[in-house]
Order: sequence, then structure tokens, then C-alpha cells
Amino acid sequence: MVRERAENVPLTDNNFRAPRRPGVYVYDVFARWNEDDASYTFTIEVQ
Repeated sequence: MVRERAENVPLTDNNFRAPRRPGVYVYDVFARWNEDDASYTFTIEVQ
């Protein structure tokens, strides 16, 4: 089953906690400063 749900993930000291429920998770990190911005997308698999 594929579930798509977007939510903000809180950071603590630039770290986040992976979900406990098994599955594949896609993260998109976006940062903006002054006149520039950047984004990075990655996946993790929780077993």
C-alpha cells in the first residue's frame, strides 16, 4: 500500500528522528538564505 502524506519534521540540533513504523520515507530538505536557496531529496527505509 502506498500512502502519500506530507508533514513538517522537527529538527533538534540539525537532527531528526526516523519513524518507528516500517516503510520507505521520502524527505525533501529546503533551505533559504539571503538571495540563495537549495533543496535535497533523499529516502530512508525503516525495517
